[in-house]
Amino acid sequence: MDLHLDAGERQQGNRRNGQVSKQVRTSDGIIEVESSRDRSASFEPQIIRKRETVLAENLEPRILSMYGLGMSLRDISSHLKEVYDMDISHDTLAALTEKIVP
Repeated sequence: MDLHLDAGERQQGNRRNGQVSKQVRTSDGIIEVESSRDRSASFEPQIIRKRETVLAENLEPRILSMYGLGMSLRDISSHLKEVYDMDISHDTLAALTEKIVP
């Protein structure tokens, strides 16, 4: 979002406009995801795009690999927030990572 809202966009009156939540299907069930939005609705999220209701197939393996490398769920959540500007709850991450516990 920060890259999208550069000085030119801000001069045209485009600003952050909160977040929108939606339900997304994964292989483990339905999860709730929050995504940032802007006033002109020109921001396009990169991982779970607008009107997409299925978790991108490339995100789930990334989460599992981070967990497999020893990152805590809190670390994974803050990394996803920093890199993708996406909030994923602790419960959702726990459900995804339970696959590799055995």
